[in-house]
Amino acid sequence: MNLGNELIVAVEPDSLASESFRTLKVNLQFAGVDRNLKAILITSADSKSGRSTLAANLGLAIAQSNKKVLLIDADMRSPSLHRFFQMGNTFGLSSAIVEIDKDAANRWQFIKNTPQQNLYLMTSGTLPPNPPELLASERMKVLLERLKSDFDYIIFDSPPLLPVTDAAVLARICDGTILVIRSGRSFIDAVRRSKVMLSNLKANLLGAVLNDFNIKEEHYYYYDYKYKKQRGGR
Repeated sequence: MNLGNELIVAVEPDSLASESFRTLKVNLQFAGVDRNLKAILITSADSKSGRSTLAANLGLAIAQSNKKVLLIDADMRSPSLHRFFQMGNTFGLSSAIVEIDKDAANRWQFIKNTPQQNLYLMTSGTLPPNPPELLASERMKVLLERLKSDFDYIIFDSPPLLPVTDAAVLARICDGTILVIRSGRSFIDAVRRSKVMLSNLKANLLGAVLNDFNIKEEHYYYYDYKYKKQRGGR
């Protein structure tokens, strides 16, 4: 199975971007020292922020540290994770919620293996007419509790907060939320409103990730110097 170019941690493991995802992984693990952070929601204020890319690469980075990770594409309006891993999307989260049986462990039929050891994927599945109602259902809560018993981490890729209510619903049942902000695109007012919304929901906002930031040239000198120093250079 081939991997899409979006999966930077897999296709460019030595890049600065991959190192950033590994740093985010470490920060997330530190944040979970005193509290159980299993279900993590990745969302943003608006669209085209890079949520899906961040969710997938964070999942890869965590899986590479020998943790069992499930990526869930909870964007039932414009899903993308199945394309990253070049998989089909006939069955997935929507099917699992509808068909989950409280007396039978049938959730694994909706989970797919990925080429990365310890990383699994549940695609969005067939797009339903009522995503918020489906995500807010009792069946969704039952499914999540069962999945928590199977995995060390569950990472949800969701739609943006402001246009639709899907992410707000998920923020209530996840253990933590990461807000993705795209440099030069996300509006400050939208980000502030998203933060207020999460606060009103009593969601556990773990922090924000600034995406697509144009690093100044001197930062490259720093990393170049650090790399050469580690190799014995000056």
